[in-house]
Amino acid sequence: MVTGKILIFGGERLTGQNLKKEAASNGWDVFAPTKAECDLSSAKDISSAFHNFSPDFVINAADVNDLSICEEDPRLAKEVNFHAVAHIAGQCDTLNAPLLHLSSDLVFDGNAPDQPYSEDDGMNPLCEYGKTKLLGEEAVRHGMYWHVILRTSAPFGTTGNNLFTSAIKNLDTTSSQQSNTGDFLFSPISSLSLTKAILIITKAIMGGKVDGFGTFHLGGTQTSKNEFISETAKACGKMPSLNETDPDKTQIRNLTLDCSKIMARYGIAPPDWKTDLLRTANELPKTDVSIPVKCCDS
Repeated sequence: MVTGKILIFGGERLTGQNLKKEAASNGWDVFAPTKAECDLSSAKDISSAFHNFSPDFVINAADVNDLSICEEDPRLAKEVNFHAVAHIAGQCDTLNAPLLHLSSDLVFDGNAPDQPYSEDDGMNPLCEYGKTKLLGEEAVRHGMYWHVILRTSAPFGTTGNNLFTSAIKNLDTTSSQQSNTGDFLFSPISSLSLTKAILIITKAIMGGKVDGFGTFHLGGTQTSKNEFISETAKACGKMPSLNETDPDKTQIRNLTLDCSKIMARYGIAPPDWKTDLLRTANELPKTDVSIPVKCCDS
């Protein structure tokens, strides 16, 4: 069994919580500092987390990912999504500890309707969140060599602020107002499937894999936002609230990710988003589909 010390930033978040549990079950020594233990706006706190724990591997699953908050407070978004990442990468480089950094499909503009995005396609984010995630990626690339940047697409689960919880929250309040306005194509993946992939990568690198570094895409199979919301309603025993006609794929943004590289390098295949969705819906309390939503948590 591979053993080692793993430092996880964002351990209070949905994916971070899954990572803590699964990494510990693999026999790894895990430290996931809370915000009180490590304020990501403080370079001193980040440095202390590293030097007090001396990790063998680092996972950064922390960011400000609420799009409206990023637009309203770009300084905060930049502080956490860029400056903190730069500090983390710098500490990893100093300690020679590999870093797995989670990024987003929103580093792309979605204006390539004919094919999914590959890792080498040019980035052109349209929102403040995407812009700061791009900066975070560049901080990792220029700050250290032994890194994995894992771009993913809308991780979802039963807690936190994500498309699944938002759909659940709005089932009984917006059913008469839903439309295909603002639809887009994407590659949603459950937090659990994402966690399993991260652990495969972590175990491989800690086991000596030398060709597993660089930028990778991992999402689920392709769907549209409106189809995802409609299927969420069905999975929760509600009538679909959206017009289920197929969208004109040439008229909407396409943020689908090409995941062939991670399949070739790690054997990780894109999970079926409907299977992920049904599994997630089955985790909800049977008596009530209403769930609290916390800001900036995925």
